[in-house]
Amino acid sequence: MYNHKHLYFWGAVFLSFVAFVAVFNAILLPFILGLILGYLLDPLADRLERINCPRGLASLIVLFFFFTTLFTLMGLLWPVLKDQFVQMAQLFPQYLDQARLWLGNFAERYLVAYGGDNLLSSNALGDKYGEQILSWMTETAKNLWSGGTAIFNVLSLLVITPIVAFYLLRDWDRMVSKIDGFLPVADRPLIHRIMRDIDETLAGFLRGQGLVCLLLGMFYAAGLTIVGLNFGLIIGLFIGLVSFVPYIGAIFGGMLCVGIAALQFASLEPVLLVGLVFVLGQFLEGNILAPKLVGDNVNLHPVWIIFALLAGGSILGFMGVMIAVPVAAVLGVVTRYLMNYYLHADVYNERKKTAKSTKTPAAKPRKKAK
Repeated sequence: MYNHKHLYFWGAVFLSFVAFVAVFNAILLPFILGLILGYLLDPLADRLERINCPRGLASLIVLFFFFTTLFTLMGLLWPVLKDQFVQMAQLFPQYLDQARLWLGNFAERYLVAYGGDNLLSSNALGDKYGEQILSWMTETAKNLWSGGTAIFNVLSLLVITPIVAFYLLRDWDRMVSKIDGFLPVADRPLIHRIMRDIDETLAGFLRGQGLVCLLLGMFYAAGLTIVGLNFGLIIGLFIGLVSFVPYIGAIFGGMLCVGIAALQFASLEPVLLVGLVFVLGQFLEGNILAPKLVGDNVNLHPVWIIFALLAGGSILGFMGVMIAVPVAAVLGVVTRYLMNYYLHADVYNERKKTAKSTKTPAAKPRKKAK
């Protein structure tokens, strides 16, 4: 009976947490980013605390150096990024017209090849399908905005996130100790083992994947700029950023850089060079960076990762995509412990014994007649 009450209690806690996230998901991004920063920077604050630095001061020093480094890098890149943003705003309408014309020519040739009659002109087809694509892109951007409004709320990201990160980092050990005191005494050793595995999984994935994104962004930005792609720095950094989302980020980044190259260049060779840069980046990520920096910390099948990404996006929008893989990794750790508990439980062993006892004995072979 105790176990049933235990299960009901934690089930109610989990459902309450899910309901809370579903109701307040539009404003949670600064708090989630602050939580991630506090979690990642906690080891550095612990080191300062071990040399007799007060916890509050240690948290302030760590966050100060983190944000100083971040804003210094942004300041160094901003002059180039600003010029490329201006260039992008000027050339985007031209690229859109080229895409509509190319789409119209393609549709016309396709329909002619399959015997279409009373065809529209290529320009009309381009306008028709171009407007459909533009409408789809606008609707997607609108959904992204409504699903992750806090992403575009610069004030909340720049003000609330550092404040949340500071208080969480300052009180991290105290919060962990407080939560530990709420755990059932009998199950505390098991919960500690589960939390240690979750900590190793999350820390390995977040730190490792963060380094992978940083190195990939630098590689793509340099490579695309060298081959002469317009907005190469912006696109390269963006592809590195979206690489945090496995598989989907790579597919979207490849389509983006190759598509812009096809619109920019009149010949095939530069487009192939852009594609080569992307292929080299994927080879670098899959064979060198990810195995060395991330390894098997997630320990999830690719199909489940894709499912987690789609499920997170459908429930929480962009924020759900960001946290889908870490949440799936945590659930994977808990599921493995639950399966191990089930395989050693009495209900499973009793069923095995029952199955063995009811198995019909094999018939003995008859002796051959002499």
